[in-house]
Amino acid sequence: MSPPLLVLPPDPACNTSHATDHLSYTAGMAKKRRRRRVREMPQEASYVCDACGEEIVIPIDSTQGAEQSFVEDCPVCCRPNIVHLDIEPDGSARAWAEPE
Repeated sequence: MSPPLLVLPPDPACNTSHATDHLSYTAGMAKKRRRRRVREMPQEASYVCDACGEEIVIPIDSTQGAEQSFVEDCPVCCRPNIVHLDIEPDGSARAWAEPE
């Protein structure tokens, strides 16, 4: 059994166009407000090793800034790559590599 609904009188300080919104909100929150979907930033990006051509997946660490460069050895051929990672304002990420 649901709890009884509490109906409060409209706020006289509020204009009348919103009075029905207040009533429906206080009457058990019958109207649900839509939440905006926040685009989640991807957790991973990938680049292609310049030496062996293998696609390598790397984790994204956004705490290091929007433009990152670091050296990483290819897990397949063990050659070092300078990996560049750009994180766009919309949350998308782009990674590429060049030989060290």
